[in-house]
Amino acid sequence: MKTAYRPNILHAALISALLLAACSRQDASAPAAETAAVAGTADAALPPPNPDNNAYFGDVHVHTGWSFDGFTNGSKTTPTDAYAWAQGKAITGSGGPEMQIKTPLDFYMVADHAEMMGIFNQMANPDSPLSKTELAKGVTSPDANVRLQTFSGVLNDMSAGTLDPALTDTKYAHNVWLDIVKAAEANYIPGKFTTFAGFEWTSNPEKRNLHRVVVFRDTKHLPDMALSALDSEDPETL
Repeated sequence: MKTAYRPNILHAALISALLLAACSRQDASAPAAETAAVAGTADAALPPPNPDNNAYFGDVHVHTGWSFDGFTNGSKTTPTDAYAWAQGKAITGSGGPEMQIKTPLDFYMVADHAEMMGIFNQMANPDSPLSKTELAKGVTSPDANVRLQTFSGVLNDMSAGTLDPALTDTKYAHNVWLDIVKAAEANYIPGKFTTFAGFEWTSNPEKRNLHRVVVFRDTKHLPDMALSALDSEDPETL
């Protein structure tokens, strides 16, 4: 059965609208001629006005099962699943009923957490050494309460700076980041469906959330790895 509900792609709580507009401010102390010249230069650099005032709908804060919180809550979605859903295609996000949005979106971005990116998924992979760790037993437990308790413990350790070293190995996260970028590129349809590459930087010092969603202009000038709060807890580093 098809439903109109969102897939289990966490944190994408609201669909936002973008309204493109331009505004200007003049310095009252500047001479009128000088002000007019500056305004003329600025106007020349702007695109022509859009008489339709189009509103575009989408979301740039979307987590999949590749984020530690999404995985903990049972999400099995991938970035490819997320983009398919946003375009109006039916998916089965977490093994439940088929889900499909009624009206396709105009833009979308998967913003999985840079911290421990893809690590929990590796713990569910029997071929990965991470699946053999003690922590993996709690992360992959069939009991939702055990998973949530393990997740809570990981967050506490993150706040205290005492994370298990198994969670900070970037060799897994690097490949996941590359796959997230590839999914954005593969689903970009010029003039119809706009995708962005990005991530969420998730700082939590002393349990004070300083989360930021980072959106890149294109996929040609990207860092080799998404910046994690485990690398820097200072938002100015972004």
